[in-house]
Amino acid sequence: MVRLSMLAAALCVLLVGAASAAAQDSTPQHFKPPGGSHRCRTGTKERPVHRLTLDNGRTFCLQLPRLLKNPEKAVAGTASFARTYNDTCGMFAITLHKSIPAGAGPVPHLHLADTEFFMPTTPGDTVRMFAQADDTPLMTYPAGQMPAFNVPPVAKVGHLDVPYGRIAYSPPGIPHSWKAATNMTNFMALWLNGFVMIPSVNVPAMGSDYLQVLYETSAWGSPTDITSAMFNGPQFVTDALSRRAGLPPTPFDELVRLQKAIDAGDKCCGDLCA
Repeated sequence: MVRLSMLAAALCVLLVGAASAAAQDSTPQHFKPPGGSHRCRTGTKERPVHRLTLDNGRTFCLQLPRLLKNPEKAVAGTASFARTYNDTCGMFAITLHKSIPAGAGPVPHLHLADTEFFMPTTPGDTVRMFAQADDTPLMTYPAGQMPAFNVPPVAKVGHLDVPYGRIAYSPPGIPHSWKAATNMTNFMALWLNGFVMIPSVNVPAMGSDYLQVLYETSAWGSPTDITSAMFNGPQFVTDALSRRAGLPPTPFDELVRLQKAIDAGDKCCGDLCA
């Protein structure tokens, strides 16, 4: 009897352990500190998973949210508003760009409150980021300061190429722009929290008066310079090629914050999403 009891207890431990392992195996590994061979779990058609390699060699498995079935399109360009502040319970927003010709992209701007992430989602695609060059400490600009308007322009601009499998990051207050380095098939910008996304994309496309666009976008918290004066003029696109941008490496903790926002806000879409 004692031996049978011991066998039963051992079997119970094995079953509990197996159940626990299965439960752990089924959970997303977004936050697991990975090794070089870390592989992401397979997502779903509606919520695919992208394996991202960070500058420090770590891996992050980012699971995207469902996207709107009928997203609003931007008034110009290639963007559609794939998720918005209103259908994510104010957690995040996404602009999705399809078939972007090389060289296309927004004029210089900054976000006073939003953190923005930039991610090509098709193999072979590369987005080119532009920001202050890395030869001087990176400056951030608070509300009330606009480079080339009431403070000096960004002295030197650099570039940073972000291919498929990588993700770029721009914290609030950093002037930046991006262009398609190649003819891109799919490119995604993710915003936390994204309240200003739609006006900050549409307003510059609808106006030609520099000050009017600057004032209106500033009121939304995303000062935008359609003259590119904050980067010393449109030639910044070529001038920056000799220097590296000083954008900070994408922090693992910020991707954790993004993933948590996506997971929480995805539930708010209901039948509007695929």
